[in-house]
Order: sequence, then C-alpha cells, then structure tokens
Amino acid sequence: MTISRFALSALAALSVAGCAAPPRDNTQAEPAQMRLSALRHWDQVAAKVATQVAGTINRQSGPALPVYVTGSRPTPFDDGFREQLSTRLNQQGVALATTQVAGEMELRFDAQVVRHADGRHEVLISTALLNADTYLLRTADAFDIDPAETPLYHRPAVVKDPGTPVKEWQVMP
Repeated sequence: MTISRFALSALAALSVAGCAAPPRDNTQAEPAQMRLSALRHWDQVAAKVATQVAGTINRQSGPALPVYVTGSRPTPFDDGFREQLSTRLNQQGVALATTQVAGEMELRFDAQVVRHADGRHEVLISTALLNADTYLLRTADAFDIDPAETPLYHRPAVVKDPGTPVKEWQVMP
C-alpha cells in the first residue's frame, strides 16, 4: 500500500510541475518597428498594400472592377503615397479608375500621427478597400517617424492674410 501511495504522490507532483509555466522574460525588447524616413519607405508600404489589395481582388468572383485610390487629406504624404500606391497596383494588374464612380471599388488610405509622452512620434497608416458599403480589406500599420517630418502627414495650416480688412455686422433686435 505504501508503494502505491508514494507512486500516486509522485505522479501528482509531476503533473502539477508539468503544468507550471516558465517565468516570462520581460526584459526582451519589442521587435524593431520600421522607420519611415524616405520616399522609398513609403514605396515599400505601397508595395505591401498593393499586393494585399491585388490578392483580395483576385479572390472575388465576377469581373474585377476598377479601383479608385483616394487619400483623406491634402498632404505631401497623401500626394506621394497615392502616386506610389497607384503605380504598385498597376504593376500588380489592378485596373485603376481615374474618377470616383458609384459602384466601383474604392481604396482609401489615411495617415494619423501619434505623439507619445516620451517625445517619440509614430504614424498609423490605414487602408480600406471597399465595394459599395462593404469592406473587402482593411490594414493598419504603425511606423516610427522623425518629429521633424510630422508636417508631411498634416494638412498645411490656413493662415489668414492680416492685411485684409474685415467688416463685422451685428444684428440688433
């Protein structure tokens, strides 16, 4: 009887020890995030998105519709990325629409700059391929950027001409 109690205790101890997870090493650094610091980096992002879009379109049934590519704001990034993305889509065999037409596919992209408390800047580049009101593909990728390059991702500030006189009228009851 003593052997079976010993064997049962040993078996229980081994099974509990086998379930314990090894300690996590929290000192490991996060994988390096790509830094967008040149037009060729924008082109690398455009090539990745174009490959994903072409794959999504090729999996659709029926004839492929032309894709209209549009950014969300007039910025240097939007202008350059739209050109690079259109070129990469064309190289993938995707038909492009030059104007937005109801019923055709639309590829929207947006860049959002995030400033962290520690002074780091990141940009989130998101894309969405739509057919009517249906998302066929969505992507969102974060990249490090130099703080001096944030104006590339923002709309230019509208500055009023201080020399232009303005008349104000007030309506009295």
